[in-house]
Amino acid sequence: MRDQHIPGAAIAVFHYGQPTLNYCGLADVVTKQPVTADTIFEAASLGKPVFAYAVLELVRERKLDLDKPLADYLGAPYVHQQRPFNSDSPTDKVDDPRFAKITARMVLSHTSGLPNWARSPLYLQSDPGKKWSYSGEGYVYLQRAVEALTHLPLEEVVRQNVFLPLQMNHSTFVPSRVNAAVLATGYDRAGRPVHWTPSQPLAPSTLYTTAEDYAKFLESLLVLPIQDSPFGMEEQPQAVANAADHVTWGLGVGLEASHNVRSIFHMGANPGFQSFFLLTPDTGEGVLLLTNSENGLTLVPVILGRWSHGKHPLLALSQLHPAD
Repeated sequence: MRDQHIPGAAIAVFHYGQPTLNYCGLADVVTKQPVTADTIFEAASLGKPVFAYAVLELVRERKLDLDKPLADYLGAPYVHQQRPFNSDSPTDKVDDPRFAKITARMVLSHTSGLPNWARSPLYLQSDPGKKWSYSGEGYVYLQRAVEALTHLPLEEVVRQNVFLPLQMNHSTFVPSRVNAAVLATGYDRAGRPVHWTPSQPLAPSTLYTTAEDYAKFLESLLVLPIQDSPFGMEEQPQAVANAADHVTWGLGVGLEASHNVRSIFHMGANPGFQSFFLLTPDTGEGVLLLTNSENGLTLVPVILGRWSHGKHPLLALSQLHPAD
């Protein structure tokens, strides 16, 4: 952490499904406030699996069909925000007829054909269902479809299906609900503070949480019998992210085949914050990393190297190297 100018981190290590939490460094460099159990981090894209969990609960309850076009749930043309982090963003309507073929399964497995983010009118970079390509835009589209289906905002959908059942009492997708007194300050690669706050909740990127709360989420994936977990549907790969390195994608999480076991994983990167987790459900082992630094993901190879032996193919993914 010192070498990479990472001020603070919260790390959970799982053995037999149970987490041990470790708090390291500073939540704020100026005030010298340490990282503690109360520290809230921007978990960034670690919100995607949480939202996916909620979506798969809707699937299990037969309220949502993984293979039904999301356009059918919207009931109106999709209005795309060109800068979705800002509520007053310019908008455009998508008129590409291929857009009507996108399903929840495609979004969760990153095969929707949509780009990660489109700062101009939304476009398809490949036919839906044909190619793996990581997409935050896809998750925003799925969020709008779920909100239309349930007549509930994102926060309430996740609260009912994830936060309340798992007692994640310090987590939210709504930036304005975050307790600023315990929110870690984010820092860029040079160690300078980053002042960036989205103005609306977004399923792919605005999860605020503590290490203890997110560990509860991961613990639920490790201790529940697979048939009782919404992520039981994760067991079959839905898309190939990197064929050469045995990395595929399920419904909301990455899948790594290594050391004769299959692990699930995800990474996150927002301005000032980076995060990561990896779990092996068959053994109940895993790690979680939350940091307040744009260098945070440089810790992943170190942590995985100490926690387990052998090669981890997921480390080759470009999403683990957002600064490159």
